[in-house]
This record gives sequence, C-alpha cells and structure tokens, in this order.
Amino acid sequence: MATNKREYIAPVAIHPGVMLSEWLEEREMTGREFALRSGKPEKTISKILNGKSRITDDTAESFSIVTGIPSNYLLRFQAEYDVAIARQSNVNPMENLWDTFGCLFPYSEMCKAGWIDKKETKVEKMYCLLSFFGLTTHEAFEMTYSHQMFGVSFRQVGRSKRTEFGVAAWVRQGQIIADMMSTEREFSVAKAMGEIDNFKSALMAHDLPLLISLCSNVGIKLVFVENIPKASTSGAAYWQGRTPIIQLSGKGRSLDKLAFNFFHELGHIIYKHAKKGFLLDDMEEDSIEKHEMEANEFASNHLYKGLKEFSTKPTLQEIKEEGRRLGLSPCVVLGHLTHSGLITYPEANTRYKSLQCPLEIDFKKLLPKNPYL
Repeated sequence: MATNKREYIAPVAIHPGVMLSEWLEEREMTGREFALRSGKPEKTISKILNGKSRITDDTAESFSIVTGIPSNYLLRFQAEYDVAIARQSNVNPMENLWDTFGCLFPYSEMCKAGWIDKKETKVEKMYCLLSFFGLTTHEAFEMTYSHQMFGVSFRQVGRSKRTEFGVAAWVRQGQIIADMMSTEREFSVAKAMGEIDNFKSALMAHDLPLLISLCSNVGIKLVFVENIPKASTSGAAYWQGRTPIIQLSGKGRSLDKLAFNFFHELGHIIYKHAKKGFLLDDMEEDSIEKHEMEANEFASNHLYKGLKEFSTKPTLQEIKEEGRRLGLSPCVVLGHLTHSGLITYPEANTRYKSLQCPLEIDFKKLLPKNPYL
C-alpha cells in the first residue's frame, strides 16, 4: 500500500566539522596538532573544522587513523549534510516562514469568514497572509500589531482561547472594512455626546445600519466583524489617523451586551484612551484598569441613565414598564439587573427568560460598498 509520508528534513544542517571540533575539544587537541597528526595542511583542517570545506575520501581516511572514527561514517555524515543543504536551498523562504509564523494564525477560519482567499501551498498561504495585513515581512507584524496592541492593551482572558494572532486578524479585518468607509465630518466629542439618545434609539430598534450612519455623522467609523476561533473579542477601540474606529463582534448574541459594548467603546473614544494603540475588551473579564473603569462608568451612566434602583427582585411587568419609561428594551434592563447581582444568571435564564432578546447580526449586509471595485 502506497503512502505519502514526507521524509523528515532537519531544520538545521550540521557539518561534520562540528563533530570533529567537539572531538578535538574533548581531548584538548588543537587544530594545528590535528593537522600534524593527519598529515594535512593546517589551512585545510581549519576550513573543515569551520564548515567551509568538505571531507573527501582522502581526508576521511587520514582522520579515521587519528580519531578512530570509521571513514565511511565521516563520509556518510558529509553526504547527509550535503543533501540537507541542497534541500534547504530549494525551499522557498516563505515556506519556512509559514512553518514558524504563518501557521499561528487561524487561516482556515479566516478563509471560511471570507476575509482571505483559500490557498493550497504554504508559500501561497504566507503571501496571502502578508497581503491581508498589508505587510512585507513578519518583523513588520511585530512592530505594527504585537508592539502596539499586545504589548500595551491586550489582556488574555483565562477562560478564553483567544491568541494574539487570532485577535490581530480580527482587528485587521476591521481596519480593512474601515478603509472602505468615509465619515460625514471630522470627529467631534461634542457632536458625539449630542447623539447619545439617537445611538440608544437605534440600538433598541435593532437598526445597525442607522447606528453606523449616526456614528459617521459625528466622525466615527463603526464596523462589525464576526468573531472567529482564537479571536473571541467583544470589541475594540482605536484610531486611524484622526478618525476613531469602534469595532464590535456581537459576542454574546444579545442586545443588552451589544448595547453596553457599544457605549463602552464609545467611552474609550470620548476619553481618547486609544489614541496611541488598540484597546480590546471582553466583558467576561473583571478589569481594574483606570481606562476600563472609566469606559464602564461612561456606558452605565448613558445607557442606564435614570434607571430605577430596585430594592427587591422586580416582576416581569415592572421591568417592561421601566424599559418603556426610559426607551430601553426590557432585555437591557434585565441585563443591568443581572450584572449588578440583583437577579442571578440562573434566574435570568428561567424566570425572566421571556425578556431576553437574542441578537443575530448579518455581517455581510453591514459591509460598506468597496469604493475600489
């Protein structure tokens, strides 16, 4: 039965001169003494020991007499080294880069999401990844993404399976979408604050295209990018030049989470927390960082403004009436009461389940028209 097993190729080819150097070191013998004993020019010995010359039949016989190492072993070692070097010289550098760097990205999931084209070979995949990130080298990735995002603002959640490479891909897709968008005017904190009620109304109506338009009117680009494995991020806030960007994934698939995440990221923009990098948030994480506390406070103050403080567990009708009074969906009121601890999560999923508002986002319909097509 035929198999397609690939022969192992050592990542580093070792010249037989290395082995001989170790043999000499163990016996405290100099290269000059070895040359005298083997009857070969000292220059020839130096080149072999430094991996710059091959071991021939003649030198193998002489070395065998001095070292006791069989000449056929030395010649086989040399032959294996020659083959390894030949193979490595035929390997495209991009193939090696894929093995050490490209494979760390969730490539298959990115293809399924339609972010990049599906490729078969390692070289094609690597070029595709670099093109996706708009980079020419993986070193540029370290400077552009790892340094700016993960060295400053990225926080790994213990229960999350996200990786810096998955999150970088998710953020990059948001940047690509943002590049296809324009805003009606330059960002203005005053104008953004003046649209708070309209932002809230659009969210309660599940009208995400309207929310995107309202953000554009105050100079903010709002993009929606679906989560993929190894990303698992609720939202991000960052700037491209003088334009702030809010990126949301819809993680949690509920209106109350989306609404809070939007106002949380808006808080980062209003306070200009993300001017020098990326701020990534996950509502499963209890953060005590100043920026996170400020963004959480901003979201609570504006999303739940005027919300009644219940001293006992409210009835379904009381939650509905409170939501109606404030122009909030009952599920948003329920989400706040659950997060504050007045209502437990098991209760929210049983007694108050009828108030929950599952949310499905059609990410493709929210994509802007590509101006370059």
